[in-house]
Amino acid sequence: MNKTEKKKRLILLGSMVTLLSTACVKNEEFETVVKDIKIEKTTDNIVNAKELEKTECAIVVNNANIYLGPSEKYIVVSKVSKNDNVILEALSLEGWFLVNYNGVYGFIKGENLDLTNTILPTEFTTTVKLEEKKYVEATSDVNIREESSTNSKKLGLLKIGDKLELREKLNGWYKVIYNEKVAYVYEDYVKEILSADEEKHPNKCYKFICLKEDSQIVSQNDYNNYKMLPKYECAKVFNESKGYYLAESEGFTGYISKENTIDLLDEFVIVDISDQQLNLYKDTDVVFTSDVVTGKDKSPTDLGIEEVIYKQKDRTLVGANNSYRTHVDYWMQINDNAEGLHDAKWRSNFGGNIYKNSGSHGCVNLPHESAAYLFDELEVGTKVIVKK
Repeated sequence: MNKTEKKKRLILLGSMVTLLSTACVKNEEFETVVKDIKIEKTTDNIVNAKELEKTECAIVVNNANIYLGPSEKYIVVSKVSKNDNVILEALSLEGWFLVNYNGVYGFIKGENLDLTNTILPTEFTTTVKLEEKKYVEATSDVNIREESSTNSKKLGLLKIGDKLELREKLNGWYKVIYNEKVAYVYEDYVKEILSADEEKHPNKCYKFICLKEDSQIVSQNDYNNYKMLPKYECAKVFNESKGYYLAESEGFTGYISKENTIDLLDEFVIVDISDQQLNLYKDTDVVFTSDVVTGKDKSPTDLGIEEVIYKQKDRTLVGANNSYRTHVDYWMQINDNAEGLHDAKWRSNFGGNIYKNSGSHGCVNLPHESAAYLFDELEVGTKVIVKK
């Protein structure tokens, strides 16, 4: 690999990160792919950068995450295991390395690498500020003005859903590019977005997703503001760009990496143990709701991405070692641990905190009429998400 190609590989992360290093390179356009995100940059974005003198490899000594930026606050873009090999691309402050792992670029802590046979520069400091493009999207029709004043000349009208390239925010106004010239729009009628490729209708949910792993949701307006969502949490999706969904979960709207999600399409069920409630969805609409009683502390209902694997009427449920025998009218098994949805005629109340002291052996207990409805409605193969 020649020197120019090595320098190109430093421009990788765009969109949410400031890279650290130290040299100057000439202007030359190229494209880089980080996971699913395609970023177009020019090498004149690098100032005072210093790369490794030659490509070095390192062995991973601990199972570790690779992050989008040089801090654990950034999104995880990949995971490495002990004894994996990574290519070192550049150094950063505070012990982080920019690495290439199977074509995925990101940052890893130096403490997770064996650097015994790696030749490093004696000095390195700060690097590169990537000036990625940002955009604003109109949330209602708004005038485009020549200056940042309502008395300024009107240049045009930005209609709801339309987008303009953003340069900076100044005293309640956004400085934008309109017809290849600088212009201004008032902040109350637009919002900042991650990509110009995002679809319109930002407030319309068009599908649900479920998380396969604990994941970050990063604010669409402030990339330093994020929230951790637990495994199996679900989210409403409003828009998407390359590699990310714009979604809402637990009252927080932001970007979630597509890598850690599955789509919930057509008909699906969400059982929320914290709320002791079951919701049946068709596409994005709740079509049926029921209170439930889930497993008690000693036999909690398993969390997971499950599905209806078997249905039977007039079923007798038998406990381990014949500890109990209970007849139910409607049985819908959802996992290999013999947990399922079923009626519980012996109960007069459902929901609330009943499960804490008088919960089930792990099944999801339903009122008789709810179980009857779901038995007729749910097909084998219907997804059932059990979450807290």
